Amino acid sequence: MNKKLIAGIVIAAAVVCCGGGYVAMQNEKKVKQENVQISEMLDKLPDITVKEGESLPDLKNNIEDTSMIEPDTLKVDIQNVDITVPGTYDVVYSFKDIHGNERSKTVQCKVEANLLDHVYGMDDIETDCGKELPKDETTFDEEYVSSVTRDDSEVDIDTPGTYNITYTVLGTDGSMEEADRLAKVLETAETTQAPEEIVETPVPTEETTPETGNVEPIEQETVKTGDNTNVTGWIIAGLTAGAAGIGAVLYRVLGKKRRKN
Repeated sequence: MNKKLIAGIVIAAAVVCCGGGYVAMQNEKKVKQENVQISEMLDKLPDITVKEGESLPDLKNNIEDTSMIEPDTLKVDIQNVDITVPGTYDVVYSFKDIHGNERSKTVQCKVEANLLDHVYGMDDIETDCGKELPKDETTFDEEYVSSVTRDDSEVDIDTPGTYNITYTVLGTDGSMEEADRLAKVLETAETTQAPEEIVETPVPTEETTPETGNVEPIEQETVKTGDNTNVTGWIIAGLTAGAAGIGAVLYRVLGKKRRKN
């Protein structure tokens, strides 16, 4: 074989080997770059914060670049999250990257307590003019609330009207919420005394005796009787004696007339 031909074949083989190695190196470099991009994308996934009772947002939107993810492989596992109970829960992202590798990332989901829902008795208040405001009798769940204060400094209890009061609620995690309510100072109706009843006392009138000239008053004779005297008996006896006397007179008159005849 011609030496020149052999040398050419060797050189060509060397070039091919070098070219293949270069391509392999470039591919490896590209994969490394893509892995870095995927890692950075996962690192950028934020933790989630929602208020108690709120719905979770679409967490897939938190992935900024989906070009490194195989289509329809992205999943977000939120089955451990209870949005009705304040606390911290795990949310897991999982997918296949463009190289077919399984990828996953766990982030925290914090459900914050709605402080106002854990305070009881934050009501409007009222009082009569000139009287003190009712005491603050609010209660709260100590698991989520550390203190509740009522600011009623704007209320003038000596002037009827409606005023603003504010309840400030401090959470055990350092969060704070406020609630506005109203305080009414009522007008106190003046107590009116019932009119005194005037009792007219009749003025005694002097009885006047009609003037009849110089008429002397008739003195009535009072018959005094002893303790054992029966007045009625005396009257009957007098009447009987009178009748007997009249009878005797009539008898004498009639007797004289008979004799003359």
